Amino acid sequence: MTYDLGVRLAAEFIGTAIMVLLGNGSVANVDLKGTKGNGSDWLLIAVGYGAGVMIPAMMFGAISGNHINPAFTLGLAASGMFPWSEVLPYIAVQMAGAMFGQLLVVAAYKPHYDLTTNTQHVLGTFSTISATKSKLNGFVNEFIGSYILFIGALGITKAPFFQ
Repeated sequence: MTYDLGVRLAAEFIGTAIMVLLGNGSVANVDLKGTKGNGSDWLLIAVGYGAGVMIPAMMFGAISGNHINPAFTLGLAASGMFPWSEVLPYIAVQMAGAMFGQLLVVAAYKPHYDLTTNTQHVLGTFSTISATKSKLNGFVNEFIGSYILFIGALGITKAPFFQ
């Protein structure tokens, strides 16, 4: 079944919001003072992001493709698997969905943000931060991570033995 663009964009918005809510929410749970998960390990964050990708994929994969990442949308378009005419609307709703998901994280953890004095812990709930403060290192890190995500997802969803 093919869904119209409005339905697919709504699915991308909601899916991206869920991914950010569960992923960044897990970071907030680990890093912010006074949470049940404060001081936990990276495993909790990895599970949060894993669920943040898996749940929308199961909910919306058949509707929008569950890109939930502008890099994925661009990669599909560059590969000829997604129309360029839909790239900007997809990216726009992904950005809006990410902001909405982060707004929900801040609302849910507001008392813990108020208690946390370590600015790096607060910033870490909003973005990936590098201890080296190198923009080049950050770009390379994100590029490689996005590439692996893209190739892995294509291998899982488009490989002939999965069809």
